[in-house]
Amino acid sequence: MEMHLLEASRQSNHDTNAHQTYMHCLHFREKFLRKRCIRWLTAFFIEYVVKSVGFFPPVSHPSACCGKEIKIAKFNIMSFRNNFKVGNGVGATVVDNQRIMRCFSSLRIEKPLVAQLEGRKCTYEVAILKGVATVAFCDALCMREVHAKVLNEAVGVFVWDAFTLGREQLAKFKALKVIVKVGPGLTGVDLAAAGERKIAVCHVNGYGIEEAADSTMSLILDSFRMKTFPVTTSNRYATFQCVQLRGKTLGIIGLSLVARAVSIRAMALGMKVSFYDPFIGDGYEKVFGITRVDHISQLLGQADIVSLHCSLNDKSIGIINEASIQFMRPGAIIVNIKDEGLIEESALAAALHSGQIGGAALDTHNPDFNRGPLRDAPNLIRTPGTAYFSEVSVREFREAAAEEMKAFLEEGPRSLRLRYLKNSIYF
Repeated sequence: MEMHLLEASRQSNHDTNAHQTYMHCLHFREKFLRKRCIRWLTAFFIEYVVKSVGFFPPVSHPSACCGKEIKIAKFNIMSFRNNFKVGNGVGATVVDNQRIMRCFSSLRIEKPLVAQLEGRKCTYEVAILKGVATVAFCDALCMREVHAKVLNEAVGVFVWDAFTLGREQLAKFKALKVIVKVGPGLTGVDLAAAGERKIAVCHVNGYGIEEAADSTMSLILDSFRMKTFPVTTSNRYATFQCVQLRGKTLGIIGLSLVARAVSIRAMALGMKVSFYDPFIGDGYEKVFGITRVDHISQLLGQADIVSLHCSLNDKSIGIINEASIQFMRPGAIIVNIKDEGLIEESALAAALHSGQIGGAALDTHNPDFNRGPLRDAPNLIRTPGTAYFSEVSVREFREAAAEEMKAFLEEGPRSLRLRYLKNSIYF
């Protein structure tokens, strides 16, 4: 009986020791896997941080990882990960962890610098480019006011209307890779010079269309219906040269997006619409229910209002001049919200003074207006280039520009997310 009890006690102690050994192995295995998992996660996290620098970190900006560039640091991290696979023993594991922690603690990634050359507000840009680039504003009106840090380090810039970026100005930027032009017109940026320097130029348009169309119709209505003057001898008002818009012909030069919106509004007022644009295909006249003419002289001869919506280039500069005015109907109205270079001001001033042109409404930015030939012209309405602006359109412009900049910084000039790249032939 005692022998049986002694053997049963030995068997119980053996089972207890086996169970403890098994639990100890499980604990050791769990601890080992936890350490390996932490090492792998650390390595992949560092690699992800390095990759998040963007398309092109500034070459002049080394990371603090042993004074080497980002690419060198990335290679070292990959080699650390390979060491995990082949390392043996506790010592090798400790060494690898220390190397990774030293690299991680000293790694400083500098985001590329993006500058807004004009103005101070960059709220929308900062919100969209946060984590991708450092956004700074210059509040400058010319190249002399641009800070030296921007000229030396800026990878991208936002420009509006005040800046002219020609070959000479572009040469002053040392690290520039992308220009995002905001607002109508691209005449201030030399596309060829930028392309030769491998600088992408993006022109954000397609916004402010409704505002520009409404402004055009407002100028047309002002020209035809707002010529009222008080009569001092009574409480009545005497109205001069006011005509009915229904049945009048609106002639559009350049069927842009704004021009199409204007045509819809004009037809709603009972006007007839004709357009001249040799650079677009057939079919637009059928879609919008308007008339297409093949020669500009034909358009000028039948239009009561001539509205300019074509871009300024070598063929359209001075399209309204002394010769073309001779084709226009006596008393016709000229409306221009596009670019001041489309009209020869001296010829328009002479036509207004002689009465050959009934009036003109211009929404163009011209700082020399008070010294130009139109300074004392009669029947002239002038607004300072504000046709495209509203609170909504400004926000849409700036958000679209920031998204375009972000797409370029993250994926480069061949990104499918770029919607407004204008010099793609150089990339």
